[in-house]
Amino acid sequence: MNIFGSYQYVNESKVMNYSYNVDTNMLHYTNRQNIQYKSKLVLNKIDFPDNYVNIINQVQLTNTLIMNLQTCPIIQSNIFITNSAIDIEIENPNNHNAYFVLPSQLNGAEYPDYTNDRIIKHLNKYIDDPTGGPRGQLAVHPAVGQFILDTAANNKKSRGINCVKYILDKIKTYDLTEINLINGYLYVPEKNRQFCLFLKYLNDLMIVGMEDVIVDGYYYNRSNITPNKGSNTKKHTVNMIYASAIPINNYTNKYVNVNLINIANYVMIGQYYGALQTAYKKYYNKKIKIFMMPLGGGEFKNNLTNILCNIIIAIKLLEIKYIDVYVKLDIHILTWSGNLNEYTTFKNLLKL
Repeated sequence: MNIFGSYQYVNESKVMNYSYNVDTNMLHYTNRQNIQYKSKLVLNKIDFPDNYVNIINQVQLTNTLIMNLQTCPIIQSNIFITNSAIDIEIENPNNHNAYFVLPSQLNGAEYPDYTNDRIIKHLNKYIDDPTGGPRGQLAVHPAVGQFILDTAANNKKSRGINCVKYILDKIKTYDLTEINLINGYLYVPEKNRQFCLFLKYLNDLMIVGMEDVIVDGYYYNRSNITPNKGSNTKKHTVNMIYASAIPINNYTNKYVNVNLINIANYVMIGQYYGALQTAYKKYYNKKIKIFMMPLGGGEFKNNLTNILCNIIIAIKLLEIKYIDVYVKLDIHILTWSGNLNEYTTFKNLLKL
C-alpha cells in the first residue's frame, strides 16, 4: 500500500510528488534532475536493558553524577562537544551517514506553539523559525520534512506519528488526571503524580526518524549563496531522529514540580537512548557519528545540567546493553555556536 503526497523545494514554485510504502516504510522522491531517492522511516520501540528502571532510579540527576563523570576516563575520551550549527554539520560531507538528534515535538513535526492555529502544514513555513529543528529539516531534501508534517498526529488529525501514544494508553488505566499530547506538546496536569508509571512504561516510547536522507535542501538565512537561489545540492546522505523535550513552566505546563521534572527527564533519556541505539544498529564496518543536540534548554526551560545528565545516562544504558559502544559510535554533543552559554556550560561540567 502506498501513500502519496506533494512537496516543493523551499522558495521554488514547482510541485513534485512523493510516495510512501506502508509495508516497507520507504519514502520515494526525486530531486530537481528527476533522480530517484528513497529514505526509510524509523519507527522503533526502545530496547532497554532488562533492569533499566532500577538503573535510572539509582542514578540521581544531581551534580554527583557530573562529579563522577569528570573523573571517568571512558567518558572523557569518547564524548566530544562540537560547537557549530546543525544545518552546517548536516551539509558537511565529512558527516556522511551520521545521525542527528533533531529537536521537534513528540509528533515529529516542529510547531511554534501547541494551539490549533499554530499547526504547520507546509515546509516553507519553517523559514520563519530560527531554532535547530527547522534549520536541520530544511537542510535536507524537502520531501522528507513535508512527509513528516503530513503524517504528524495533532488535534485535527488523531492518527499519525505520536511518540508517547503507547505509554499514555497504559497510564490512562491507572490515572484519572490524564496526561495528553496536544499538537506534539506533552500536557501533564499539575495534580498528576505518576512519574513512576511513566518510567515503568518508558520502553513503550516510540523513536521516530528518517534514514538515508539526501542533503538537498535550503541554506538557512545565509547570504552570498550562489547555486540555485539559496539551495544546497550535496551528494551525501544523513540520518535524522526527531526528539522533543517536555515544556517546564511554559506552554502546556505552566508550573514546576518534581513529578513534571522527572517525566521530562525520563522522556529525554528514552529519546537519547533510542537515537544512540538506532545509530549503533546501523553500524557497518565504519564508525557511525551521532550528533545529539541539547533538547529543551531554551523556551522549554529544561535545566542544562539535567540535559547533560540525561545524555550520559542514555550512553551508560547503552554501555550496559552492548559492550562495544565506543567501537561503533563516535558520539558528539552538538551545541549551537550562537549560544555560547550552552557550549561553555557543557564543557565546564565535563571538564573537556
